[in-house]
Amino acid sequence: QVVRAAEDTANRYGYNLILCNTDDDAKKERLYIEVLKEKCVDGIIFTSSIKPNSKNINMLLDYKIPFVFLDRCISADDAFVICTDGIQGMYDVVSYLIEMGHERIAFISGPKESSTAFGRYRGYVKAIKKSGIQVDKKLIVEGDYKIDGGKKAMEELLKRKTSFTAVACANDLMAIGAIEVLRKNNINIPEEISVTGFDDIVLSSVLQPKLTTVSQPCYEMGYEATKMLINLIEGKMLKVNNLVLKPKLVIRDSVSTRR
Repeated sequence: QVVRAAEDTANRYGYNLILCNTDDDAKKERLYIEVLKEKCVDGIIFTSSIKPNSKNINMLLDYKIPFVFLDRCISADDAFVICTDGIQGMYDVVSYLIEMGHERIAFISGPKESSTAFGRYRGYVKAIKKSGIQVDKKLIVEGDYKIDGGKKAMEELLKRKTSFTAVACANDLMAIGAIEVLRKNNINIPEEISVTGFDDIVLSSVLQPKLTTVSQPCYEMGYEATKMLINLIEGKMLKVNNLVLKPKLVIRDSVSTRR
């Protein structure tokens, strides 16, 4: 939806879109920046899955290519950013788990070098602490935002033999991986373990059970990032350089009541 919005908006204003997938690889990211410079692109929407690499950002600055960070909440005065409030989104879903009676809530985070992962981790900790529950580091496992990462993280949680009744995952793909491992271990969802995700991808609404998650306004993000970039390219004044969009809790069937 993000890419569709970017393409729709770019075409509307007479621009074409070139899509580059870096596979979370800083070297590949750097290579693509060089390729895009050679292609004399007008601007770049930059949505690296890793922590923004200062060398790569400096390359963009040296090349004087206008760029906008998408879904990366960067705290820099001169950065142009479009993102969703990951802290609030994760806070909302973990608070919902607590309202449903869960106190032992595990957390599968994104990669520690990712700014979005850090925000979602902060939201988890904020909700746990506000409820008066102590944060248990044994219940926190790092993932990689992929299905296999969710599988490995859930296997690690089960191996630790630390009791929990719910697991909040930093994205839907890891939630899918976690659910697969729970089922292989004959653990019923949500009767024995409740599972939540983040992103509200299409698969989350067709899983069994349907996944409770946090929805990001993906199309709006793509539109706003592209419009901001076009304004930069065309030298127009921007009212804001940092736009944080609100997420929405989507309640489905993957959470049970524990009271």
